[in-house]
Amino acid sequence: MLSLMATNLYFRRQALETLLGGKSVLDAPKLSVRDLEWANRFVESYGYHWEDSEDQNLIYSYYRQAAAFLQTLFPEEEGKFPPEIFDANQLGDVRKLLVYASSRNPDLKNIQKWSCAMLKVMHVTFHLNSDLYAAFESDIRSQILGPIKERIYQDQVQNRVYLNSLTSDERVRIHKLEIKPKKNQTSAVIKLLAKRRLVAMNILDRVGVRIVTRNTFDIFQSIRFLTNESLVCYPHAIVNESANSVYPTNLFLEAMDGLRSKNMMASEKEINEVLEKKLVDHQERAEYKDKDNVFTDANYKFVKFISRKLIRVKTEREGKKETIKFFYPFEVQIMDYPTYINNMRGPLSHEEYKKRQTRAARLRLLHLPDQGVSETID
Repeated sequence: MLSLMATNLYFRRQALETLLGGKSVLDAPKLSVRDLEWANRFVESYGYHWEDSEDQNLIYSYYRQAAAFLQTLFPEEEGKFPPEIFDANQLGDVRKLLVYASSRNPDLKNIQKWSCAMLKVMHVTFHLNSDLYAAFESDIRSQILGPIKERIYQDQVQNRVYLNSLTSDERVRIHKLEIKPKKNQTSAVIKLLAKRRLVAMNILDRVGVRIVTRNTFDIFQSIRFLTNESLVCYPHAIVNESANSVYPTNLFLEAMDGLRSKNMMASEKEINEVLEKKLVDHQERAEYKDKDNVFTDANYKFVKFISRKLIRVKTEREGKKETIKFFYPFEVQIMDYPTYINNMRGPLSHEEYKKRQTRAARLRLLHLPDQGVSETID
């Protein structure tokens, strides 16, 4: 009777803390898998069948990737990694990682710690390689980035770059346009480990562009161009992801209203002078749009928004042609050239940004205190 009562009162802490408490399994110091039988059920609930050779090969593939990732991320541990889990021959059955990660035996503390770290990396990798982007990367990138590239015109004679309309006379001179490079696996894994509330399906910047303009006015002209050319549909924006630390939108619109009311043809120099004066005179009313990100330096100034595009992928199933449709997000960053140069230097640089992310990932993998790294996502 006592045994029955004890069983009735047992609940898996990790399950309840994750499902009800909002605590990611990546932050759990241990699992609760007693033996290989439990491990087998765990693998099945995860979505894979151990008896299926294709599933088993995939699991071992991600195990090998995770081992290599950890050895690269913690170079100071070289020669100290427990061979019981880092050597595939000694490990044998990869399901043992689940049992090791659940161990309460103090003699297995090091093995338990690294088993947890291994499983965390594997978990992130599984999700990264099982979403829409992994399945349709080529279609997504071509349908989002292709139309934008078509609007870039380079005047080789005058060495100038423009956003150039295909249907009207609208043209915006810019300094440059950069296509966000494909995020490699290591970078994506580090990002998901570093940002405690981020999951693979919510990575919104796998596809994106950065427009570097000559001045502040051109930032807003570029946004108008993107919407006028149907490259960005603003109803599809993910509004809580927008950021504007360059120039307040409310003051910009007021300045434009003021110039239009005077019915004057102002040069770009005059327009930018009006914008500068407006900001100085009405700083207390400035409405910026901040998006906190602990890994980004507070002095990094830019305009950013996330929109979505309807992607169409033609497929064939059982001899019948079909078209799969889904919305996919992409990021647009815009900044003027002086800001761009400043952002590329010192603590504001992308290299320093990645170093801060890597440090946070290392701390989380070994379940160490975050030491000031918050749970903010960008």
